[in-house]
Amino acid sequence: MHTARHIISTVPVECNLSGSFVTDELKNLHVAESGQSMSYHDNPSTDSKPDHIQAPEEFRICVPNLGKVVLSWRPNVEPIAANRHIKYEVTVKTPETEEDMFYTTRTTATRLLAVHRGLHATVKALLMEGDSIVSQSEQVYQKLPPFSGAEGTAVTDLACHIKTDEFLKTSLTCSWTAGINAPVDIQYYLYYSYKDTSKKCFDKSQGEISIGCQFPLQQFSTDLSGRFLVHVNGSSKSLKIQGIQHVYMAEHLEIINPPRNVSLSEREGIQILSWDKPYALFPHYFVYEVIIWNLKTGTNKTQIVKKTELENGPLQPPWKNHMIKVRAIRKTILTDKQLYSNWTEPLHIENTFEDKINIYIIAGFASLTVTALVLIYMCLKFHLFKKIFPPIPKPKEALKELFLTPQKMDVVIAQYGPEVISFIEEMRDSENLYK
Repeated sequence: MHTARHIISTVPVECNLSGSFVTDELKNLHVAESGQSMSYHDNPSTDSKPDHIQAPEEFRICVPNLGKVVLSWRPNVEPIAANRHIKYEVTVKTPETEEDMFYTTRTTATRLLAVHRGLHATVKALLMEGDSIVSQSEQVYQKLPPFSGAEGTAVTDLACHIKTDEFLKTSLTCSWTAGINAPVDIQYYLYYSYKDTSKKCFDKSQGEISIGCQFPLQQFSTDLSGRFLVHVNGSSKSLKIQGIQHVYMAEHLEIINPPRNVSLSEREGIQILSWDKPYALFPHYFVYEVIIWNLKTGTNKTQIVKKTELENGPLQPPWKNHMIKVRAIRKTILTDKQLYSNWTEPLHIENTFEDKINIYIIAGFASLTVTALVLIYMCLKFHLFKKIFPPIPKPKEALKELFLTPQKMDVVIAQYGPEVISFIEEMRDSENLYK
């Protein structure tokens, strides 16, 4: 086996197919040797030209790990002038992706690609003087064939998503449909590959045909590149099962949770709507959409907010008889795609603080009224008034008749005789006594 060099190192390393997987599919991934390559001339040249440059040799492709495609070659260059240098133009293409063309001064390149339907790549050497191309070599072509296996046995409708729960645990969940020609005893297996790590998902189907799997992710952290590969293969006693691969961007797969703990408070006459950030794999790249319905008029307005709060100042109409909902929006870093969370549960704002005081007063008065009516009813039902206020004793019947019935009185006629005066006292004026 020829040697290759890692893209970030010039130390030769063996392109080992054992990796961390123990599956026949991975062991049998092809290593295309240079003897199998095809070459052709883009710009014919002859050895008589002083600026002629030879095509790279021993161009090959190997896949040491899931989706990790390593291209390597050996330069075939005559001594060149000191003011010149060599770089390489490399193209990589799969049936499901657009052609990826890039330049490198190294003799190895690495890409994360889904190769289940095959791959072809080219490389040619460029003789450079500054930024100008002086000469270029023939283009060397190399390819990988598609995965083997019976047609129609690979899974279809592969779909994956990433979600972070309230305990800040992130998981990858994938689901699929069994192939149209899949045998009844088929079992599918899910793997994912991220950077230099590859893992198998533990299957809990217990004998049934598995149509999905979920396992925790500990490697993604907040790496914005987040490109990883999903591989689903299978096994059966009757047929060889085709495998399928797909490369995803982690931030594109995340299901955004809605904001948490939406509440309304007041401070110095200002209404403040606030909430907490959602649980997320990438929690630092959110804006928020707030929609406010006026329940009286039936109108609504929408605002985009970068912070986790929205103020309604004293100069603005107060939120009274309103309904408010919030959702999170994240714009992906490498593309213009926007991801939206679900809306939060509606927050109903029926009254302002002053109105609440009035409601409390009315409610208290109503409670007192109801209590009084209940007491009156109880008193009437159980004759409590008679017990609390006993009746005044009534006069006897004879006494009553005494005042109501006129009584006959005997007339007494007095008889008077002659009066005899025995003493007479003379009264004098005291003032004239001493004159």
